[in-house]
Amino acid sequence: MSLLQDLAEKEGKQERAAEPVIFCHSLEALIEAGLGDVAELALWPRQPSPGLAAAFEALDCSSFEDLRVTGRPEDVRQRAVTWLTQSSWPALVRQTLLGDVQAAFACIGDIEADCTFRLEYVTDDACRKFHKDDTDFRLITTYLGRGTQWRVERAGEEPGPLHEMKPHETAMLLGQRCSLENCVLHRSPPIEGSGQARLVLVLDFERPDYC
Repeated sequence: MSLLQDLAEKEGKQERAAEPVIFCHSLEALIEAGLGDVAELALWPRQPSPGLAAAFEALDCSSFEDLRVTGRPEDVRQRAVTWLTQSSWPALVRQTLLGDVQAAFACIGDIEADCTFRLEYVTDDACRKFHKDDTDFRLITTYLGRGTQWRVERAGEEPGPLHEMKPHETAMLLGQRCSLENCVLHRSPPIEGSGQARLVLVLDFERPDYC
């Protein structure tokens, strides 16, 4: 029985239980965690090869303009793939981004949802305050620079330890939910004025009546 089949059998329950944080061993499991409200944060640890890490570190983003595409998943996939295919970036960088984007949409399948794709070169603090997104669920990967920071915050308790994702790790961040604890908050790492930069890929999905 698949994870989603198991979740489907529980649809009649009024309260949904979700773990704050889980670790996954594949992109498919990560996305299933988002589709099934399995966890507020699901992490897929990945470690790039030295050659891949060096390719992103050497990337010239001085003339790069952030890319944002919104629409139905298949339309967004096609436009993102077209842009990446035509990019002048080194082949290894293009192949890595293309592979990750294609794999994500393959796992999503033909769900009824709106989608937003963002590829951003970030040199400031971006979202500097800890928060939870007003969205269904988000996939995020930082390919260059410091990754997304997160911690657990529960009412009446001191915030938990600060964690920071590593480059190339992928996370599924569940947005606000009506029936969940909503205790895992995240933010962009504070880098403004430090000379540091980040290359971040974000995929947001919005299903009807997800809350």
